[in-house]
Parts: sequence; structure tokens; C-alpha cells
Amino acid sequence: MKICLDAGHYGYYNQSPANKSYYESKMVWKLHLKLKKCLESYGVQVITTRPEQEKNLALFDRGTKAAGCDLFLSLHSNAVGSGVNNKIDYVVAYAAINRSADPIAEKLVNRIAEVMGTSQSPRIEHRKGNNGDYYGVVRGATAVGVPGTILEHSFHTNRKMTDWLLEDSNLDKLARAEAEVIAEHYGLSGGSEPVPPAERWYRIRKTWEDAGSQIGAYENLNNAKKACPAGYTVFDWNGKAVYSKGGEAYPYVGKCTGNGVNVRKGPGMGYGNIVGYPKLNKGNLVDVLDKEGAWYKIRIDGKYEGYISEDYLQRV
Repeated sequence: MKICLDAGHYGYYNQSPANKSYYESKMVWKLHLKLKKCLESYGVQVITTRPEQEKNLALFDRGTKAAGCDLFLSLHSNAVGSGVNNKIDYVVAYAAINRSADPIAEKLVNRIAEVMGTSQSPRIEHRKGNNGDYYGVVRGATAVGVPGTILEHSFHTNRKMTDWLLEDSNLDKLARAEAEVIAEHYGLSGGSEPVPPAERWYRIRKTWEDAGSQIGAYENLNNAKKACPAGYTVFDWNGKAVYSKGGEAYPYVGKCTGNGVNVRKGPGMGYGNIVGYPKLNKGNLVDVLDKEGAWYKIRIDGKYEGYISEDYLQRV
């Protein structure tokens, strides 16, 4: 038995409007590693579509990595609109239009909904595009003859579901439950291995994305702070900056050092500008709330929040 697992997104992608500490990309990366461990305890050979969380791959190519596998699963959380919607929470599988993945997909969404305690019934959908399956990862899996489906673990636009997914112990529950469903469906035995707890290390790097710059990892935050030299930042296990040399304690007042500087909705060039105050000019003062990688989270005029590059911010 061989399964290909796909963590739906990379980097910092799809921040929840309900809880700003949640990123879909971070959640599914952790979940797919936990599920991999659980499946391996049943003797399943598991491959993944990318070797590291920061690496991006084309959608279709990720699906084709399932060649030779018995099943392709792409893990996600869903969204409806751009704001908070606490009424919608269903679990859905976007399965291959040839319906080859329907039997296992149906069992998985039912169990996920049960574990997460959603108020709406789970469902399976089949979306057709111009060249077959609408979703590139599913289309890629189908191209190499592997049943494939996307699994949406409720909605990160729902506050209750978002908070639930932020709990590491709940991801353990999901991983165990999904592995049990797969094992039962394919007649596998075993499954005694527990999901290992998340590694909670504070890592010292220049940026979170630059893993090669890491000079140490500590279980104790105070020890990490003591070891952090100038030009480096301490990141927690989720990639959040918690300390930089010089003792950055948030919030503090900063000023923009450039003109026409974009204020983005998330920590990266891939995010659009915020509405209301999309650009800053040299000398504009802001409240600095946090830092994520090379991006500062700021508040303007006490009401507009967004992110600007560290290249354009100076502490006052």
C-alpha cells in the first residue's frame, strides 16, 4: 500500500480572518506529517509532494508525484469570502471526476466531520474544468492513474473551526482518525504508533525562510534569546518571530523609510494591498505589532493593520 500526501500550500498562505495566527499552509503542513506517521504505523509507504514547507511546486506536478501510488490526498482548510462567516463549517472532498476516489473520500469526510464536530453535513463534490478535473493536483493524479481527492477540513473563515484547528492535540486526533479510516478501507492492520508531539524548538535564524542560516535551536526561549546575536531572530516552532537582538518588544513605534511602500494583507509579496491605507511614505509613523519572517505587522492610525517589508521600517 502506497499513498501520496500533499500539504495544500507553502509558506505563509491563506491567513484566517477569524484568527490572525492561523495560516492554512502551516496547519496542513503539520497535519500531513502527523498523518504520515500514523499511516506508516499501519505499514503504509507514504511519500509527500514537497520536501520542505517553504518549497512551491506547480499544482499538476504535485499530483503526478503520486505515480505508482494507490491514493493521492491533498490536505486543506476551506474559506468562504474574505471575512468571518461562522455559519458555514462543512467538511468537503473535491474528488476526481472519474469518481475513483469516491468510496474512500466519503468515509474520510464523514469521519473528519465527526471528529471536528461540524454543524453541517459533510459532502463530496466533483468539479470539472476545461481539461478534465478543475483542480490541478487532482488532474495530475488522474493523469498517472491514481485516485485522488482534496480534503477540506472545514473552514478557516469560521472562528470556532479555526480555533479548533490551531490546537495541536486536535490535529493529532484528525491524523489518527484519518489513518484509521484508510486502514479499515484497505484492510490494513497495526496502527499502534502514537502521533509524536510537535517539536517545540526555538530556532535562531536570519529569516524563517533561510533555514541554512540557522545557528541554534533551543527548547527554552530564554536560552535562545541569550544565544541570539545581532542580525538574527528567534523563531518559534510555527515560524513566528518572537525575539530579535536588541530586544524587540512589541508593540513599539516605527517609521517608514521609503515612499510608496505597499502595506500588504499578509507577510509576503504574494499578498495584495490592504483596503483604506494601501501605501506608506517616508516618515510615516506606525505601531509595530509583530514580525513574521522578513515582514513587520503594523497598525496605521490605530485602525488599519497590514504588513510591510523589514527593508522599509525603522524603529523610532
